[in-house]
Amino acid sequence: MTDLAREIIGTQPILTLFLAIGLGYLVGQINIFGFSLGVGAVLFVGLALGAFAPKAQIVGPIGLTGLIMFVICLVTLWEARNLALFDRLGPGSGFFPFYLALILGAASLYGLVTSLVTGAGATTFVTRDQLRRVMQVFVPTLLFCIFTQWLGLYVASFLLIAGFMWITGRIALWKSLLTAFLFAALMFVTFDIAFDVIMPKGPLEAALGY
Repeated sequence: MTDLAREIIGTQPILTLFLAIGLGYLVGQINIFGFSLGVGAVLFVGLALGAFAPKAQIVGPIGLTGLIMFVICLVTLWEARNLALFDRLGPGSGFFPFYLALILGAASLYGLVTSLVTGAGATTFVTRDQLRRVMQVFVPTLLFCIFTQWLGLYVASFLLIAGFMWITGRIALWKSLLTAFLFAALMFVTFDIAFDVIMPKGPLEAALGY
């Protein structure tokens, strides 16, 4: 069954295209404690499809880039409809994003169609090992964004740096903890004390009176 799915995805680029868009849209709607991937989920679905079925043409650099850019441009055009293209002083707030998305969307669609028709760039965009390394960075970053909502920026940064250095970098635990602490402390002094910039805070900062 798995081999059949790989064969279908690998030999049907149009199907793979709409599968990446559809699944990416659904994944992007998943909301975890106020955080969602949105349109960016299409990128990771495309990477996953490429690792699952390496022969799929849509995972070629040209095709995948065209797909992602085209979807992003569509969303930008959709959102720009709520902004004024022109006002009494000239171009409005929606002028630049609308026409930039229109131009980039047309160019992306051309690259995507060319890739599907001619097979240009039909090389494996990411292998399973490469996808694993990408996820080693993506998953901690995703957790960092989620934990920032609860613990604040500084504590979440401490956990991200310490965990990444210790688990992924295989650096000694005490060095990882010390580096993470110094970095978080430097951020706190820079933003909250020196420049008085309001950053997301959690229970620890509240207990310290900040």
